[in-house]
Amino acid sequence: MKKLLLGVAVVSILLLVLPAVIGLAIDDTHVASSRAQYQRPVDEIWATISDFAGAPAWREGVESMERLGDEDGKPVWVEHSSFGPMPYVVEVFEPPHRLVTRIHGEDLGFGGTWTYEVEAAGEGSAVTITENGVIDNPIFRTLSRFVFGYHATQQQYLTSLGRKFGEQVEPVVVQ
Repeated sequence: MKKLLLGVAVVSILLLVLPAVIGLAIDDTHVASSRAQYQRPVDEIWATISDFAGAPAWREGVESMERLGDEDGKPVWVEHSSFGPMPYVVEVFEPPHRLVTRIHGEDLGFGGTWTYEVEAAGEGSAVTITENGVIDNPIFRTLSRFVFGYHATQQQYLTSLGRKFGEQVEPVVVQ
């Protein structure tokens, strides 16, 4: 029985210590980009992605959006999902091609920006999302890099956008 308890203790410690050690060796910043094409014009894509209040109607996992005040004249929103509240500020709003949002908050353990670029592509449009992120917690850094992936949320967003328009899109990793 003592050997079993010792074995469980060793495995438990390794499951916590090993990811932390690996995470310390990973840069806390990263850049990740994904892109998808749609059969809709730029203005229609822009109207959808810039309508933050309307996101729960089409974005998978988003339960509600809450508009807070402004920070230095820039709108602040809180996205509510199964992951909890995610506050962000709209840093750049250049219709109909460029939108930059930044995670708003201090003690979240992660942060960064999402840059949305919308451009004409053939008969429709293409959307590229670039994340410039930082992950403070070394364990979460390891999980993000090797388990969840840096592109997962971007690809979920781009796929949901396609479903909103009745399109099946396959996002590609750009960077």
